[in-house]
Amino acid sequence: MNIQTKIKRFTDGSKATKAFADVVIDNKLKIRNVRILETEKGRFLDMPFFVRKDDDTGEKKRFSVVFPISEDARAELEDAVFAAYDAAKMN
Repeated sequence: MNIQTKIKRFTDGSKATKAFADVVIDNKLKIRNVRILETEKGRFLDMPFFVRKDDDTGEKKRFSVVFPISEDARAELEDAVFAAYDAAKMN
């Protein structure tokens, strides 16, 4: 998989969300606003999502818009985004 990543903006760093990235996969699919988070549990990605009420319970639920479906795809995506993030932080 060919993954191109561009860090769009950094946050002030006071919360878990550290930056937002756009990702292009194989020059065919673009994913906007992938969040880069850092917590005491480590660093991870939060994919775009929407919130709506669950039809059965009426509770608000979070639904991912796009997400990797295999561990290999997740690892490849994380490696690419974190490398771009680390490089952008250095500049």
